[in-house]
Amino acid sequence: MKITKQLSSSHHFFTPNHQHLFIPFSSAALIKLSKATFIFKINGISHTLKTDELGYITIPFKKLTSSQKITVTNPTSHEVKTTSIEVVSRFSGAKNIAMYYFDGSTFKARIVSNNGKYVGKNNVVIIKLNKKTYKVNTNTNGYVTLKIPNTVKPGPYKQTATYKGQTIKKTVKVKQNLKTSKYAVKKSAKKLTVKATLKNGKKAVKNKKITLNVNGKKLTANTNKNGIAKFTIKKNVISKLKVGKQYTMKLTYLKNTIKTTLKVKR
Repeated sequence: MKITKQLSSSHHFFTPNHQHLFIPFSSAALIKLSKATFIFKINGISHTLKTDELGYITIPFKKLTSSQKITVTNPTSHEVKTTSIEVVSRFSGAKNIAMYYFDGSTFKARIVSNNGKYVGKNNVVIIKLNKKTYKVNTNTNGYVTLKIPNTVKPGPYKQTATYKGQTIKKTVKVKQNLKTSKYAVKKSAKKLTVKATLKNGKKAVKNKKITLNVNGKKLTANTNKNGIAKFTIKKNVISKLKVGKQYTMKLTYLKNTIKTTLKVKR
């Protein structure tokens, strides 16, 4: 009897965690072959395996490389068939992120199913960033998107994304976009103007609320077209400060706070 291996495609697509290949075997008359012995060569290494009651052979893989070449030999008829496996990630297009604080940057990836095609909508991807977990659904085209929230302050972070057992690791580097200077003021001064600049690189971020805290006094101002917020500390506040003392001033944009100093002179 001539034995033929029935495969729907000569290439099988696997994601890294999907590590079993199921191959059906049938006769020339398309009768399922159960308990039949076949010789396999996987990347040049030989294995002898038997079909189950339904005519399937299951090939387990402890570790998948980028591609596997599989040759199947019928020891009775010496018929040889060849197929291959291409290993693909479940995540397509995922990148590390370098951004300024809350500049609208997003993590985006397109999710791949077991057959190597993109998934549809409402597939849940688990994303972990800054000790928080987000469950995000894919859209109609299989994309998953997460806008980096304002709770992710300037600094380096590790991010993971998980879908159906595969986890990828990426980095998120958030750069500081709020700046100011050190200040000094005389005790007798009528006022002091403090400036804060909000820029994503050279791009000014306008119409954003900045808060200044100094010695228990809270002031607010919006950035102008140049990304600059100006605060006026009046005499009644300055008069309460002690000569020779250095005070900490805090400037805050959303969840992002920077510190500077105010030294009081005679």
